[in-house]
Amino acid sequence: MWHRPRQPDPPAMQTELPASYQTLTLELHQQVASVRLNRPDKANAMNLAMWHDIRQAFDWVDATPEARVAVLQAEGKYFTAGIDLQMMMGLGQEIADDCEARMREKLRRLILDLQDTLTSLERCRKPVLAAIHGGCIGGGIDLITCADMRYCSSDAFFTIKEIDMATNCLIEHLDLMIRFNGFEVCQRNTFVICLDY
Repeated sequence: MWHRPRQPDPPAMQTELPASYQTLTLELHQQVASVRLNRPDKANAMNLAMWHDIRQAFDWVDATPEARVAVLQAEGKYFTAGIDLQMMMGLGQEIADDCEARMREKLRRLILDLQDTLTSLERCRKPVLAAIHGGCIGGGIDLITCADMRYCSSDAFFTIKEIDMATNCLIEHLDLMIRFNGFEVCQRNTFVICLDY
């Protein structure tokens, strides 16, 4: 029986990676782009810098022909603790204005900017795989919902803490879940997530 001889691994890509990021790492190895959340000391809480880094990283993956697939991963014990509460507490100063209408418009623009980060995963023409371990909380659920496929380790758990805190979700968890998974799947799983699955 004849066997095709094994081909040697392709040479390492000489593609220039973007400048280093504050909150994540980006590597390209054998056409696989690894986007890794890297704030393990803060449980990978998504501060404003991380939101911008994620968008830039996935825009780079989309524009780079050598990248054939992206894997979204995280360092540390948790995949992500969701939106950084320190960032949330600082929003009041960022959107402050004497005019109520201008303040609401600033908040609207900020929310649209955060939502655009999630959309960067959808816009990426390469498959985006999310590899989840540990906790995936709040805004992290929105992030992984925008990936094309999600893979979980046996220790992964999911929760939306806004429910416990009786606050509105900035990024519209249920809207994303319905859009990507269908109403029936969302209806069945929402109750599980709300009960700290």
